[in-house]
Amino acid sequence: MQITITIPKPMSMLRWGLLVAAVVIAAVVVLPTDSPNSISAIHAMPCPDIDGDQVVTETDLDKLKSWFGKLVPPAPAAVDLDGDGGVTLNDSTIVVFALGTFTKCQDTPAGFQGGGPQINITKYGKYLLPKTCHDVLDASQVFLFTVCDNDFQGPPALSPLCSGGVCDDEDPNEGLTRVSLVAPPALLHVVESKPAEQHTGDTSKLTCATSGKCGLIFHNSPNTNPWFPWDLPTGIPPAKDGGVVANDISAVVAHFGEIKP
Repeated sequence: MQITITIPKPMSMLRWGLLVAAVVIAAVVVLPTDSPNSISAIHAMPCPDIDGDQVVTETDLDKLKSWFGKLVPPAPAAVDLDGDGGVTLNDSTIVVFALGTFTKCQDTPAGFQGGGPQINITKYGKYLLPKTCHDVLDASQVFLFTVCDNDFQGPPALSPLCSGGVCDDEDPNEGLTRVSLVAPPALLHVVESKPAEQHTGDTSKLTCATSGKCGLIFHNSPNTNPWFPWDLPTGIPPAKDGGVVANDISAVVAHFGEIKP
């Protein structure tokens, strides 16, 4: 018996490799189905429709591939189909075996890593800026979600507009904030909701066209010029002396080990 495999169109080596690997490990992959070409809309199941367009295509495989090797987070949960906390070959295999399948199983769609609509925020100031937060509004000024630099205020906000439903900062650099979007409104507004510590807030309301990667710049000025946080108010009455001296060190040591309330 001769088996012939026909490739209908040119495929990248990585995509072809994933397809071959999928055939090899097919026995360990179980994909629940109601019929040969449909999948139940059960959101807890592995959903191979990564982008949520109700059909599993090579675009879903490409989007998963863009996150390949990443942990969750920062990768969205939608690309971790087997729930092992990372994007691996087994996740790709599930998508490969579901190609051509129609489904409504996806309620938290994901996009390409570093692709599709994005909001990119850059903070400028005289000094290295501590972390900040920004609110995202629609064209009617209705609040949508908040994104914070490096998610420093705790777990990121949840919104169907963000890739994977999680509005986390994808840029690890301080002072730079990036969030990827899924099918956002054509226009968004961004305002600073938490200014950098010891800096004035930027009151600008900047408009973001979401047809591509939107870049916004906010400026902060220090509350004092120069801002010199290491000169602590000490003595009686407490006052700053214009320099870093032993009294400043003693003031810090007196609070060593305390947790900020």
